[in-house]
Amino acid sequence: MHCRNATVGDSNAAMPRNGRSGPIAWPSEVPTDAPAEVGALSRAFQAMRSDLRAVLSGLRESEERYRRSIDSASDAIFAIDPITLKVLHANRKAGEVAGAADLTGRAFLDLHPADQRERGQQFLSRVTSMGEGTLPDIDLCCHGGTRLSVSISASVIVHGAGRFVQLICRDLSERKRMERELVQAEKLSTVGVLAAGILHELNTPLAYIQANLEASRKAARRLPESPVARALDAGLDDALEGVQRATTIVRDLRIFARSRDDASGRFDVNDAVRMALRMAQHELKYRATVLTELGEIPQVLGQATDIAQVFLNLLVNAAHAIASGSVGQNRVQVVTGVAGDRAIARVSDTGEGIPPEVLPRIFEPFFTTKPEGFGTGLGLAISRDILRRAGGDIRVESTVGVGTTFIVELPLAPAGPLAHLPEHHFG
Repeated sequence: MHCRNATVGDSNAAMPRNGRSGPIAWPSEVPTDAPAEVGALSRAFQAMRSDLRAVLSGLRESEERYRRSIDSASDAIFAIDPITLKVLHANRKAGEVAGAADLTGRAFLDLHPADQRERGQQFLSRVTSMGEGTLPDIDLCCHGGTRLSVSISASVIVHGAGRFVQLICRDLSERKRMERELVQAEKLSTVGVLAAGILHELNTPLAYIQANLEASRKAARRLPESPVARALDAGLDDALEGVQRATTIVRDLRIFARSRDDASGRFDVNDAVRMALRMAQHELKYRATVLTELGEIPQVLGQATDIAQVFLNLLVNAAHAIASGSVGQNRVQVVTGVAGDRAIARVSDTGEGIPPEVLPRIFEPFFTTKPEGFGTGLGLAISRDILRRAGGDIRVESTVGVGTTFIVELPLAPAGPLAHLPEHHFG
């Protein structure tokens, strides 16, 4: 006769005392009110079980929070096997970059362009042996065959009995664009310094040319009346008008480039508008008809050259918003006036307008909708900074397909002379 050891849960291990067959209804836990040590042990086990349940619940919640934070991160995050280098898990951003909903099981090195995989493998080998590492710049393959420049921060994570390599890939495209724009801004600054020197040197020959043309015109007018004399006089008049225009442009550019340390001054805002219009003439004349309504405005506070830069930026932007070739159908308009204690200038164009989703970002440094090489994205940011330092401000109204209006506000200067604030005059 063979016997088996009776165990809890074995329905055939024992029979109740009444002799009836069937499973025994064993209690799932020892009653906490059992006598003596048995009851104490039961209560202790119950407390331990409650504590363990609370800890496990907390761990699950913590793990879920961690998973949600990883999945909602703006960086592409991968967990990869340190031996096979295959993806164990990837967050939502990583899937967007690679153009795949599920990257599990993919070889991570395949996400690099072919010409950078060896470099990626060397980096991962260093990370698995040293425990962490950083790769400042490498490309990932994006959906559609494009490349995304990223920096990678990697670390080996020990999880239970196993481990994995976590890779945090940060998009560098915006930083690289800003670096390119900074280089371009530095180039423009250097060109500006060179131009200021050239403008200074141009003054003398322009003065010679103007003086000689005026003398020649006087001599021509003493010639006997004839068709040749009239043609000569008309030609000299045109030449004088051209050299005077060149002299005015050189003078405006020299004033515009002049550096001032003091942020306060008083000037006629209409003079700053006229100066900007003269400098923007070349950008505007092939694109739109320029209209001005310059009202009677008391002097305002600020620096005339700085405010002229604001208007120049706005006028150039207005010109770039209008396609060339239809001058008669398009217009750029500047209207100035007074509202309370503020001078108001409105610069409007009939260009393509600014989309609503772009409008909130137009004053951000380095933000531009122009093609690369047609702007640094700094003009509007600098303009707003100039105006706010002068106590003014700028806002924009735009309708796609209709046009855009920038409204510039500046504080009026107090009545009476300000001896310590020099006035600015422009011809």
